[in-house]
Amino acid sequence: MGVMDPRLLDRNLRALAFQNPSLARRLCEPVRNDHVALSVSPSGDLMARFTRLNVPIQGLENPLKDASKAVEDFVAGDASTIFFLGVGLGYELALLLKKIPREGRVVAYERDVWLLRSALSLHDFAKDILTYRLWLLLGVDGISWWSQRTGKISLFAHPWLGRIYRADWERLKKDNFSKRRVLVAQGELFVEDVADALEHQGCRIWLWDPQRVSLEESRHQIKTFDPEFVFSINVMPGLSALCEELGVPYVAWEIDPTVERLKACPGKTHLIRIFTYRKAHVPLYRKAGFEKVEYLPLAANPRRRRPLTLSAADQERYGAPISFVGSSMKTQAQVLRHLFEKTCVLHGLNPKEARSLSRPVPGPDGRLVDLRLCMAEGEASEHRRRVVREILSLPYGCKVWGDAGWAEECPPSVYQGPAGHGEELTKIYNASWINLDIARAYQNDIVTMRVFDALACKAFVLAEYSSEILELLDEDREVIVYRNCEELKKLIRHFVKNHGERAAVAASGHDRVLKDHTMDRRMEWLLQSMN
Repeated sequence: MGVMDPRLLDRNLRALAFQNPSLARRLCEPVRNDHVALSVSPSGDLMARFTRLNVPIQGLENPLKDASKAVEDFVAGDASTIFFLGVGLGYELALLLKKIPREGRVVAYERDVWLLRSALSLHDFAKDILTYRLWLLLGVDGISWWSQRTGKISLFAHPWLGRIYRADWERLKKDNFSKRRVLVAQGELFVEDVADALEHQGCRIWLWDPQRVSLEESRHQIKTFDPEFVFSINVMPGLSALCEELGVPYVAWEIDPTVERLKACPGKTHLIRIFTYRKAHVPLYRKAGFEKVEYLPLAANPRRRRPLTLSAADQERYGAPISFVGSSMKTQAQVLRHLFEKTCVLHGLNPKEARSLSRPVPGPDGRLVDLRLCMAEGEASEHRRRVVREILSLPYGCKVWGDAGWAEECPPSVYQGPAGHGEELTKIYNASWINLDIARAYQNDIVTMRVFDALACKAFVLAEYSSEILELLDEDREVIVYRNCEELKKLIRHFVKNHGERAAVAASGHDRVLKDHTMDRRMEWLLQSMN
């Protein structure tokens, strides 16, 4: 079980070609695998985890033993079909097929192409596929199958992936095809909040990851789901081109800073609509040839970020007079500095002149790069770290959550490691007296997600000044704003002693976010603009 066998993959794919030739062809398309780390467990079995989230896909010590336990505990009842949610590396699926009667049928769903191919390289499913005892579904295929299902269904959720894919299962069961359908590109933290808000606006949602599958697979996902429009967080040029080819509207919401600049559009852009969190980017997109561009600020999802009553243990773990959640940006700054230096060498540019260059230039990989922003990330990192150092000089106590770059800046009692973006982040905002916001120094015209999220938790926010924050929130009533480090320290000294005043500001900010700055409101606006 420790090695994948290409002969097994070939045997399984040849069997699949009889049952589902379209899926067999799609599984032969190139696919990225850098999101999954494979290794051999102490028991000698192959194990896997998602690298970015560091989440296990199979048991780390003894995957086969864990799979056996999950299958032994499963009872199908009188269901004619078992819906298997999350194939993973296939251990549980292979054992379940051995356990159930020969007349039993298993429909196995997997959203990740690489994992499904891995399972077909580890286990011999050919006979079960040829006899239709096993039917494989990849991504959006689940919707077509679900709409034609018959008989009773019993759910077997993969012990690890079942939790991650639970939203897919719930979306499969919402089989009302009269709803507006939106296909949403995965890959960003904001995505699930957008999908949740679109569903609350009455849309039918499906998610897939166009950055990890072949062009043909993305084409299949779009054509099969037949969406009213395709949506992505941040602009994906390749995806917009595919949507144009298929005649499907493409919508992107830019929410992150980037040094990349879009090349001028050579063709029509009437099917592309771009929303951006920065007003200053609207004319840049229009200059690049995009006709439909609008400003759309960030927002909070109050179903995820909300007031909590914390246990004593949670208050001890997450509570602090002052907290900051965010990256030190040291790694990003180093990467962008290298990009700056390489691009200067490529074009024979003097670094001093390059810093003031107003036009983007092609980088080593051909993408247009804004060299000023490459260096601005380093300056922003230094600014953020300087602010935190100033806070640490105060005698009130502080906790910092983020990447490992903070370990070099903060003592162990201050640096708390990375913050989970789910319930853990909500607990941090709820437990902190003062939630500090430090924006990127070159983005002094936005309201960060951190501000909206903390206010949605009815938490007190001390935010760095931006021109936009005074338009979206009332200073001193809904949020407190600082303009330099001296003012910040003065405000901290005041508010750590005035609990009632903090609570009043937090309550007003909370009411304002629920009224005007929720993800539901943003998606309502987006859908109205599509009309």
